[in-house]
Amino acid sequence: MIDAFDFEGLVIVFVMIVISLLLFFIILIILFVSQKSRENVTFSQGRV
Repeated sequence: MIDAFDFEGLVIVFVMIVISLLLFFIILIILFVSQKSRENVTFSQGRV
């Protein structure tokens, strides 16, 4: 039988992993969007 403490520890570790993955994906999306907007800005400036 699993102890309640061990189960809580597993839940905490799982939540920490999920949160870190979410933060990682959010940072990747922000970097991707900022890179795209920067490319669009430079493209419009170069065209003018």
